[in-house]
Amino acid sequence: MKLSWTIEDFLNVTAKCAPSILISKPKFHFLVHLPAYIRCFGPAILFSTERYESFNHVFRLTCMHSN
Repeated sequence: MKLSWTIEDFLNVTAKCAPSILISKPKFHFLVHLPAYIRCFGPAILFSTERYESFNHVFRLTCMHSN
């Protein structure tokens, strides 16, 4: 429960300070589900999104050169 409250507080502060980041960063939405995933699948150390972030470079280059 404490993790859920901490995540909720973090998202509320983020919404006040930088609301656009909540829409543009999928990791922020993932935080909402993290406590349930930990209960079902174990420690969060097993979860990683970093591997897929390398593709951001490809998409960014494609967007930059598409105009």
